[in-house]
Amino acid sequence: MKNLYEKTVRYPGHWEKMKVIGELGFLDDIPIALEGIVTTPRAFAEKVLVSKMKGDSHEDITVLRVEVTGTKDGKRTKHRWEMVDLYDHQRDITSMAKTTALPALIIAKLIATKKITETGVIPIESLIIRDRFQPFLDELKRLGIDIDYKEEVFISSE
Repeated sequence: MKNLYEKTVRYPGHWEKMKVIGELGFLDDIPIALEGIVTTPRAFAEKVLVSKMKGDSHEDITVLRVEVTGTKDGKRTKHRWEMVDLYDHQRDITSMAKTTALPALIIAKLIATKKITETGVIPIESLIIRDRFQPFLDELKRLGIDIDYKEEVFISSE
């Protein structure tokens, strides 16, 4: 893999604020004593700042795009999976909670029904492959997470 990117987008100015807080040491995990109480700067900052850092709404959006380009059946091919998931008003849950928890739920069901028998710490991208991939996407869709797929085959000009 040559390129892998992950981006988290917050409200305008979020990064600048977090950068200053980090530079000042408020995100450190090294224990300190504060008026007889042992804590970490990070724990202290979380307690003080959590209510101040929230926006006016807890509604969110989760966006995902995976592009893979390579050779398939001797032809240059690009595969693209895209998801735009919004806050779930019907269930009153954030998109981030939904897109994090529901894949874990599906995996737990596959383990419980012995459709996954591997043991140990295994990344999801190593488990949900081949015959498991499309059923996984189908179950996500049934649960309200729709991931669109597109394949593009490039015709050689040679």
